[in-house]
Amino acid sequence: MSVPATVALRRQGAPDLLVGYAHALAALPIGPDARRIRRNAARRLLEIHPQLAAWMRRPTPARLADLNRTGAWQFVAWCFTEGHLVPDLDLLLAKNPGGLYRQWRARHPGDVQRVTEVAERFGWSANWTRDVSRGGLALICLTAGKTLDQLDDGDFAGFAQALAEAPSAGHHTWVHNSSRVFSLHQACYELRICQQPPRMARPGKATIAQRVQTISQPGIRTAALRYLTTVAATLRPATVDLRADSLIVFTEYLAAAHPQVRSLTRLTRAHVEGFLAHNHKRPWRGRVARDQPVSPVVSKRTVIDLRCFFDDLALWGWAERPPRRLLFPTDIPRLDKPLPRAPAPRRRP
Repeated sequence: MSVPATVALRRQGAPDLLVGYAHALAALPIGPDARRIRRNAARRLLEIHPQLAAWMRRPTPARLADLNRTGAWQFVAWCFTEGHLVPDLDLLLAKNPGGLYRQWRARHPGDVQRVTEVAERFGWSANWTRDVSRGGLALICLTAGKTLDQLDDGDFAGFAQALAEAPSAGHHTWVHNSSRVFSLHQACYELRICQQPPRMARPGKATIAQRVQTISQPGIRTAALRYLTTVAATLRPATVDLRADSLIVFTEYLAAAHPQVRSLTRLTRAHVEGFLAHNHKRPWRGRVARDQPVSPVVSKRTVIDLRCFFDDLALWGWAERPPRRLLFPTDIPRLDKPLPRAPAPRRRP
């Protein structure tokens, strides 16, 4: 962007942030059309949300929708690297960072080089060195709002907590980011930036939002999250976890057998009858996975949880509920009752 155009922005009363962004675009090796597109995208976002600090407090899905609608991610990334905004971890995990990490590395080449030198002494692979010294370093410095020398042990503890609580952090994301930040913490301890040797993080208890991320149907996932959050106010945490497991089992069956069903309003009795047959002989899953049918107790609990889910949605009048009743008392599996032990024969006197 030319200098006269920057002056024109000031004359138009454009926000200082937009003028500063336009000035930064002028230094990039891109054409005038690309500069205009990026500048207009930034203007659209600022027109909708003049106070970006307040915009950063919006839920992550809402911010992603704003970025998709305005095309202003490059502008927001520039605000992050320049320190005008401090990003939260959930947004960075949910949004492909694109050139954000590259921009941060360009402004902090010395920090990247120091971590790279430690990695070489440790004998890390080239790929892991790049991942830790670039992506990992940029991620924690951006979310902490600090440079390498300003980091401390508390920043790493805070990152671990934020990662455990981030709705956008699935299991794979948690494992990958925990590993590279652990390695970065090692490097910071070696550089005497941090005072405590790092400890490998252990996976914390998943939140309800994290649990329902495994539900592939968007409509059902939204209803399940709202439902589980509601009943969590009155049920014990262990009961809520079991109910979440039951809903996940049901949606996994739907995804495999009826992929066209994406919301509860499309459920029919035939779908439920198919699940009842599947649930009776389905194998164990999760940490206890084995090629054997689940116990009758587990099978029964799953059906009871699913019936509670449907009945509660109907009772509360939620719009997401199935169109008619789908589960009945006769659908609940009955447990075999052992015969009473025969009395011992009486001894004759």
